[in-house]
Amino acid sequence: VYYGNAKNGCPIRYAQVGGISPDGLLSVIALKQGINALNWNQNAQVFPKSIQQSRAVNPDFVRCEAVNVIDMAGLWRAQMTNDAIDILKQTVQVNQFFPETLHWTICLNAPGWFSLTWNLIKAMNFLNPRTVAKVEVYSNKARGQERLFTMVDESQVPSDFGGNASTLANLVAKEGGQSGASSGEKYEIKEVRVKKGKVSKEPCLVKLSANQQVSITVYSRSVSATKLDILKDGTLIQKDISIVPPPLEISGSSQSESIDFLPYTYSLEEIIVGPGVISSHMTEDEAAASDNNSTHSTLSNSNSNKIPRGCYVIAARVSNVA
Repeated sequence: VYYGNAKNGCPIRYAQVGGISPDGLLSVIALKQGINALNWNQNAQVFPKSIQQSRAVNPDFVRCEAVNVIDMAGLWRAQMTNDAIDILKQTVQVNQFFPETLHWTICLNAPGWFSLTWNLIKAMNFLNPRTVAKVEVYSNKARGQERLFTMVDESQVPSDFGGNASTLANLVAKEGGQSGASSGEKYEIKEVRVKKGKVSKEPCLVKLSANQQVSITVYSRSVSATKLDILKDGTLIQKDISIVPPPLEISGSSQSESIDFLPYTYSLEEIIVGPGVISSHMTEDEAAASDNNSTHSTLSNSNSNKIPRGCYVIAARVSNVA
């Protein structure tokens, strides 16, 4: 989210990447179409507005550049997957159409192992050397904040980045506006991992009050099918909901590299009314995937780490009862 301005007038974009799951993200939006659309929107729509706002604050501001502040706290090595590299590459491809719009990027709270990963990313040569030269990475929290405050006043920095402004979550909510507020609409998002032969339990998808209701949608790109049970206060209310992947789009061969693993969705028909705690149980349904498309069955048993399996994002849309 964009918030505030650096001391030189550049708008600042803040991000927290520790909680991002590449597999979960690609379960909701497609790699090429979705990630590209997000980046085009950021560069062609959001960024120009931030420049206009910066010039409204400081009429003498003449740059067309932004500052990126990235908090890497909580980032795990397991998140740096092939999917994460693919997302980065797609982002870079779009950004190439908007050259010289980056003034500076600072990465804070980088885990110790990231220095090796950063060197490997640079060695892949898909990042422009001029861009790489504008990136600074800090593992030491105090040194990173000290460097940040040389470029940005503390009043322009969210409190969870060490500044005096509101939290990033509050700024995101403000940026998103108040649409849906009158109806009490909000979303609760959970990522569920389903492993073969095991029941994956999510103890609380959402907690409903007496005047609330929820509709549930499941997002995935898993080649394996699953069965979903929905419970309310521990009592089963919807059983054996079958979520089966659609036929795969194969280009020339059955190799995983030539298959588009596009996300698909399943929306539960029944709206659940509160009060109560809504939870879920999920198990893999091998027979359903095999019956639907033999390619799914073959890929589900493959050891390739390029094949998505068992990741589901459950979105619970909560609103007031009419």
